[in-house]
Amino acid sequence: MWDQGGLIVPLNFRENEKAFMVELLDPLWSRSREAEILSAIAQMNGLRWVTIEVECRTSMCRLQSTQNVPVPPKGPDPVYTELLARLGYEPRLLGMARDINAGTVTYLMYLPRQ
Repeated sequence: MWDQGGLIVPLNFRENEKAFMVELLDPLWSRSREAEILSAIAQMNGLRWVTIEVECRTSMCRLQSTQNVPVPPKGPDPVYTELLARLGYEPRLLGMARDINAGTVTYLMYLPRQ
């Protein structure tokens, strides 16, 4: 989780993480949904991914990714707006942590099961 490196994580994301970690695994749905999310990401062009982590449980998925971004966008990141649309979600709150020295931005979002 990103707070191990001293980055600030909003309280509601800590609560979501705690709920996510104790949730049971639905092996059929979770693996299928992880593959769908990774497939949607793979179809997007012009991204500078450093890391991508997708994990689904029973009622939600966690997507954490780091990108090389010289200047983070102000407002909703169009990359994630497009990704959410491809996955059938409305735009939603996502956590963001920026490492100025590395020129990276790490995003975290929790997606409910549809």
